[in-house]
Amino acid sequence: MSKLLLILCLSALSSCALFEKQEPKNYEILTGEVNADQLSPEQIKSELTQKDTMVMRSYEIKIYPLIDSYLKRAQLEKDLLAEIPSTEDKTCFMAEFRIDSHNKKTADLSTWKAEAINYEDDMIHMEWTPLSASKQPEVKEIPGYAGKDVRLTNRGVLCAVDKITLNKFFQVKLSPQVVQWPLKDDITFTWNVPELKTVDGKLVKEKRKKKVERYKGW
Repeated sequence: MSKLLLILCLSALSSCALFEKQEPKNYEILTGEVNADQLSPEQIKSELTQKDTMVMRSYEIKIYPLIDSYLKRAQLEKDLLAEIPSTEDKTCFMAEFRIDSHNKKTADLSTWKAEAINYEDDMIHMEWTPLSASKQPEVKEIPGYAGKDVRLTNRGVLCAVDKITLNKFFQVKLSPQVVQWPLKDDITFTWNVPELKTVDGKLVKEKRKKKVERYKGW
């Protein structure tokens, strides 16, 4: 019996690890303290990617800002990246979705609304590029609790209508068209870039304090 309990506990821990939230590892790429041109596109993506889940972990989303050093050399999804307007007046992100659902519409990017919040707390509307908005998700059957389930994957480019300052605090908020109540109907990704501030006469790096949000469900 004790062995069975141990196995169940280990399984639960491994399941949690699979869905562990991922935050950016290196903000110095965004502040310019690290020369991004000396990093590979894969390194830039790995260092700046955020990952989180929603809808009881059946939706997994990864998102990262498309900085110039990445765009110059990235080889993946050249068709999607070619649609990106000039980075002089736009800020764009790559968003990747893994959704376990029989409803293909849940992975249709055009059904996801998005907005950015800059360091001054201004809300900035975001739009999918035309090719991203029209992309159909890939469908794959996976084992489920009661037979076969369906896993949908999709990825696309999302651009803010105005320029976002990436070397300071910023957020991207994504909202699917339909989420069953009482589950949370949006997800926010935060790049809490440390800012230089003077404290007791010394320059220190300081992150913005997180706001505590109340759960909107039960």
